Amino acid sequence: MVFAQENKERIDSLTLEIQHQEGVEKAETLRLLGIEHYYNSHYTFALENALAALEIFEEHNNDTSIAYSNLLLGGIYERSGDYNRAEIHNLKALSGARNTNHVNVESFALMNLALIAGVRKDYEMCYQYNNESLKIAKSIKNYRSVIRIYSNLSSVYYKQKMHAKSIETIDSGLVALNNIPEEKKMKYDYISREIALKLNLSDNYFALKKFNKLEVLLEELLLLKERMTLRQTKELYRLFAALNKENNNYSKAIFYFELERKFIDSINVREHNQALIDVKIENEIKYQEQENQLLLKEKEVAELKITKQENKVSMLFLILLFSFTIMAVIFYYYITIRQKNIQLVQTNLEMLENQKTHPLKIELKPIKTPSPNKVDISETQKQLLVDKLNEAFNNEVFKDDSLTVNSLAKQLDTNRNYLTIVIKELNPSGFLDFVNEYRIKKSWEVLSDPNFFHLTIEHISQEVGFKSQPTFNKAFKKFTGVTPSFYLNEVKKKTINA
Repeated sequence: MVFAQENKERIDSLTLEIQHQEGVEKAETLRLLGIEHYYNSHYTFALENALAALEIFEEHNNDTSIAYSNLLLGGIYERSGDYNRAEIHNLKALSGARNTNHVNVESFALMNLALIAGVRKDYEMCYQYNNESLKIAKSIKNYRSVIRIYSNLSSVYYKQKMHAKSIETIDSGLVALNNIPEEKKMKYDYISREIALKLNLSDNYFALKKFNKLEVLLEELLLLKERMTLRQTKELYRLFAALNKENNNYSKAIFYFELERKFIDSINVREHNQALIDVKIENEIKYQEQENQLLLKEKEVAELKITKQENKVSMLFLILLFSFTIMAVIFYYYITIRQKNIQLVQTNLEMLENQKTHPLKIELKPIKTPSPNKVDISETQKQLLVDKLNEAFNNEVFKDDSLTVNSLAKQLDTNRNYLTIVIKELNPSGFLDFVNEYRIKKSWEVLSDPNFFHLTIEHISQEVGFKSQPTFNKAFKKFTGVTPSFYLNEVKKKTINA
């Protein structure tokens, strides 16, 4: 939510600037606005601004900016799936970059052309473009591009099932990573690139069925989980799930598929939910195969030994038996999911008990990259603001259902931008998740206390700061893994049995 607000503010600011500009200055702002829309996946608006910028640059014969604009247009068309136009503009960017000796643009255009060739399965051109781009990136010591190209190449080899070549390319990428000067490593975060290469290596190990090596590599990557992007974390859990699936450990496979699902964006939700369903279906297929064998045997016996009337009775029996088996499978999955949810409740109760002896304290964690915002805030100011947050949340400021970044900033007597920066470091998901986490943890206390068993869930949700019960239910499930009603019922059972 905070990122979306900041992106909107940047877009609004650039839009206002354009109204007072002309010529090349206006074109440059249009290009920057196109980039903002591109990064926000607003491809229609990105295209409109990029085309307008290109037209002005062409009128003024600004070759360098023309090359940059064509590079942007190539990226927009590629993301939109229009690969023909994407190729045309990347080729124009490549030609312009070579004419103006802008090797960095040349390298990026070649990388983009390699991606397009890969989509078309024109692997010969894909390798040619990647290798040309790699040569340039090495010559100008653009380490980030070098590692990215090795990663792209390894993916292409993997798609062609050239696993040995893919692994060799990954090794080259890892060697290049190790040879990066320390001052460059300090300036950029290369751990994400290393993780990407090792995830590619994991895919190769899986394809080659080198499950022992895969398990060791995944455990190594698990230690780097805190440094991963959300997409990389999702891929890690996907590989863990696939490995456990191959080892017929379906309970762990389902567990990792569900962990993976937490890191999937809205575009991929259905795809990855299907992966979880596939694991369940595989189990059902095994039962179905056994049942089919039984049905065939019963049918053969019936055809050989009984009359037509008896055969009808046997068929009825088989239908009933089949229905019973389906019900048994459904019941098995119901029990399995219920046991998992009961374990989640127990885990949450243990966390609550630990929370009583070790009160929650908000603490800053070292971040891997500097914040891109333009607001200057020192580490001392951040810590002072964290101390104020601790005091406010200990006083249960989160119970205010109208709490916003602005109102909280006023209560803490601080600048809204400062507060936004600190909350981003504490919880990258944003202000709402940050506040809701405390609301949910407070609801644990109430739901787990027998003195409040008479209260309705709706009353408890309002008490901890939620405006509606559906919103509370959704947040509770997100943070605990179970619904509030299930949690309350299990706590009541434990209290009665204690």
